[in-house]
Amino acid sequence: MTTRADVETWINDALSRMGLDRKMVLLRSSDGMATPYVEGDAAPFDYIVSERGKELRRECGLNGDDLAYLILRDVALMHALRLEASTRGENVYSRKTWMDAVAKQMGRARADWELRISDEFAEVLKEAPLSPVERANTRTLPLPPVDGGVVVRHELNIRSDKGEP
Repeated sequence: MTTRADVETWINDALSRMGLDRKMVLLRSSDGMATPYVEGDAAPFDYIVSERGKELRRECGLNGDDLAYLILRDVALMHALRLEASTRGENVYSRKTWMDAVAKQMGRARADWELRISDEFAEVLKEAPLSPVERANTRTLPLPPVDGGVVVRHELNIRSDKGEP
């Protein structure tokens, strides 16, 4: 059986492999500001995002691997978007820049996840292809070294199935 503690340990190890902050902050209640939290002490888990009392997203019945994937995908996306914005010049935005960075980070967490997220992004780009400007402005982001220090902190709120903190 996969427990919440097992998933938390694996995520923190993966964050280290990704070159990100090794210790994830684990809160026990929703902050109401779109910070994800997890319901359940063991699989199946629910992954929820709510803001100002309104549930924005819920993924139900997840095993430990899928829960870790969703959490790390959100962490990698947040990190890549911040890095892209902080290194962007004037009029050089491209979704492909941060998509490639997310895929590389996910591959550091687990090799098969680079392909999994790349496939998700390919589906997005089928529906909304890159513009000629985006294609011309695609660049490679400087990812943190895998032994690097603190780069980003992502908060994950955890609560029991009973809603108790």
